[in-house]
Amino acid sequence: MRTAVLLLLIAVFPFPAHAYLDPGTGGMIIHLIIGAIAGGLVTLKIYWAKVKGFITRSAGAGDSTGTDQ
Repeated sequence: MRTAVLLLLIAVFPFPAHAYLDPGTGGMIIHLIIGAIAGGLVTLKIYWAKVKGFITRSAGAGDSTGTDQ
């Protein structure tokens, strides 16, 4: 409860940052977000392929009819 009140007070009464963000910083932040999304998608693709391969191997092992000798 105290944490929520503290966060609310910080949001209502912000402190001055005394910082400067040049135009290049915005571009860098956008590139960071795009890179994080791309990395996440590649990671999902890799793990999805592993899960898919595991499922197809499991389904293939249980589907033995005995006709291929």
